[in-house]
Amino acid sequence: MHTSRLAPSPVAALLRLAVVAVGPDGRISYWNHCAGELFGHHWDTVFGRPAAELLPVPAPPAPVGRPAAAAVRA
Repeated sequence: MHTSRLAPSPVAALLRLAVVAVGPDGRISYWNHCAGELFGHHWDTVFGRPAAELLPVPAPPAPVGRPAAAAVRA
């Protein structure tokens, strides 16, 4: 498992934003307290894990000419 850790950013610590950093290998290298609150996982359980296992995949855009609500019901 990946063992290096990013130093906590003073700016990230002050903001009430979820901050997640993913390394070039696709593994989580930084996860702040707000990310834990948002995603429901503590730093110690996510560090070094593949981000694809934990972060949601964005929904594909609605087809052109079709309202987004109709695409969701389809």
